[in-house]
Amino acid sequence: MESEKPENGPHVLKHFGKRLVALTEIGTGATVLDLGMGRGSSLFPALKKVGNHGQIIGIDISDEMVRKTATDIRGYNIKSVSLIQTDAKILVFEDETFDVVLSGFSYIYSTLEEVLRVLREGGQFGLTTWDTLEDMEWMAAFLRRYIDIDSKKVYHQDTAEGLERLLRDAGFKEVKTVIEKEEFAYRSEGQWWEDMHDSGWRSHLEKIESMGPDKLEECKKEAFKGLQAHKDADGIHFTVSVLFAFGTK
Repeated sequence: MESEKPENGPHVLKHFGKRLVALTEIGTGATVLDLGMGRGSSLFPALKKVGNHGQIIGIDISDEMVRKTATDIRGYNIKSVSLIQTDAKILVFEDETFDVVLSGFSYIYSTLEEVLRVLREGGQFGLTTWDTLEDMEWMAAFLRRYIDIDSKKVYHQDTAEGLERLLRDAGFKEVKTVIEKEEFAYRSEGQWWEDMHDSGWRSHLEKIESMGPDKLEECKKEAFKGLQAHKDADGIHFTVSVLFAFGTK
């Protein structure tokens, strides 16, 4: 396995994908399942931890995400990872297959029973969810000028107490939560726009695009204008707070 892996996915997700892996107990040679892997923000950092003798399986319901991430993997000649296009609601794996299950902003809370089933005894589940997300609040307000959108359906916010209770009720032990807050500076409007396309906003932008060939370009120009209120000399700044939760089988 190569010593360095590509850093895929949106600006914010890459950072917190690395942090999720750093806070999770992933040992060399571990078998890991990444739920809702997206562009690999948790998957690639986890590869560095499991090493040449480990194995990672990434799943995502989006065929496009699987296709793009598979292209990256082929480009880096990585042998210890497999990707599957499937829904996380029913996991297509045998009981006690994985040492660790990761879920980065995937909101698979209805499938916690399945996560427990595929975890080995003593295995760990680690997840991330938004605590506060400054740019998503701004983006939701902006997009309402074009389409009907409920920001609560775009991203999920939880409390530490609620997540701890949810994991314990599902049967997890040694439950703990951690909150981390970071300020992110996008180097340009273009980088921010690319991140929106590689995140949960993609479907909303596609809906705007379907309204007419020039509608998305109009939206983009208006968004760039609005971003100036968040722009300093070193980039466009937004503050993000993320909640991590962990449980053991």
